Amino acid sequence: TDKVFGISNAFRAQWLRVCCTIDKQKYLPELIDMTTPSFEFRSRINAFNALKTLNYLDDKVIASLLDAVCSWNGRLKGPAADVLNYFNEQTQYKNMIRAYYKSHHWTDVEEGLMKPYMK
Repeated sequence: TDKVFGISNAFRAQWLRVCCTIDKQKYLPELIDMTTPSFEFRSRINAFNALKTLNYLDDKVIASLLDAVCSWNGRLKGPAADVLNYFNEQTQYKNMIRAYYKSHHWTDVEEGLMKPYMK
């Protein structure tokens, strides 16, 4: 099953999520990579949700989530905002998100789009 991806990588994201419970070091990088703009929006959503289930967040995932909430595509932005809000409810992750946000330069438009998640 490691060569089965499914439409929008739906199967692959779930397969990687399950594999991460066995060997996180081996499978997590691919799942994190699926959150980046290199993938189409449905694959990104599937990866975000798999990482939410694993309760995993790092700087690369934060960058991808912030990129997604700034997207013009509402079908990406909405689900990404839900995942970002989920992590914002946890103090440890909320602090990581704030630190990442403060350590980068954003355009005025990006700041305006991200501001609701930085409360």
